Amino acid sequence: FDAPTGTMPTHTSLWGLCLLLLWPSGWTLASVAPSAVIRPTGTGVWDAGGYLTAPIALEIDRKLTETNATLGYDIGVALIPSMQRGHGDIVRFAQLAFDSWGFGHAKGVLMLIAVGDKTMRIHTAPGSQEMLPDWKAVAIFAEMQTALQGGDYDAACLHGVGRIQQVLAGDDDLEEPAPAGPAEMVGVGLLAAALLGRMVWVVHYKRPRIRRCQYEQRLDMLGSPALA
Repeated sequence: FDAPTGTMPTHTSLWGLCLLLLWPSGWTLASVAPSAVIRPTGTGVWDAGGYLTAPIALEIDRKLTETNATLGYDIGVALIPSMQRGHGDIVRFAQLAFDSWGFGHAKGVLMLIAVGDKTMRIHTAPGSQEMLPDWKAVAIFAEMQTALQGGDYDAACLHGVGRIQQVLAGDDDLEEPAPAGPAEMVGVGLLAAALLGRMVWVVHYKRPRIRRCQYEQRLDMLGSPALA
């Protein structure tokens, strides 16, 4: 989940959440262009593949409407079969979908799930980043992951939207992970040194030794009675 720092000159910062999921594979899925990700009239849910059951889609929309009305955010959820190629990665695709959805103000949030691509992104406008920074989005994903891996999109989306609702209201209990301390950094350094040492040993000792053994085997074969 490496995310570059900085701010885009458009609706979102480059701090983003790109999530690769181990979802069930084997489907033949239609691709969707970002320009097709358009909010349906009267709802904040766009389910292009029919992944949500009707009651859950209504419940999610109720939560979105409530949060948008009380907190002044504009939140949407979009589930698509797969991303149409030629529009870049999930970051670029989500930005284009974000614009297509109509998030033209500073407090938009779009939870985009591309099922066939096994990828997901929580795309935020600058005004949403303060309440919903990337580390909280990562934590929300971690809570959704088991349901997504099992193909339970009802549970995953209902939980994800509920957590986003709590985060934007300031009622969440998520704690920012502590940065790596000196002990962890020393451990990483020792591991890197061990791997480097292994590479040096293979290149400068093991590989020449293997070559010498192969050369000696060829000499034995040439000198054997069978080849005389």
